[in-house]
Amino acid sequence: MVSKLSLRLMAGMFTGKTSIKQLGGPLSIADMAGKSVQVGWQPFFAFLALLISISIGLLNLLPFPMLDGGQLLYDAWELVAGKRISTSTQEQLQKVGFFLLISFSILALFNDLQRYLSP
Repeated sequence: MVSKLSLRLMAGMFTGKTSIKQLGGPLSIADMAGKSVQVGWQPFFAFLALLISISIGLLNLLPFPMLDGGQLLYDAWELVAGKRISTSTQEQLQKVGFFLLISFSILALFNDLQRYLSP
């Protein structure tokens, strides 16, 4: 259930159906963890185990070259084209993937700061 919702929200961000303002970073995670620990230790550990594990797992499957999803794209390319992507191209794609990850991280932190600093 949580996986489905996370997948739906992530897909919605890429298709434009979900606002990128939904993206949260470390401040949002800390806030939600704090709220869950106020309810009790069991909800807190459930939050940590379930939501964070699922979120990190899904994030890792994004088709960015630095992540496992990017490696799956490389493998799919090799399967379809019958040859490997050149090392220099992979290096360039790694740089693009790194830039995308840093951009998402900055966007998530910006969203957090905007959420918590605005009245």
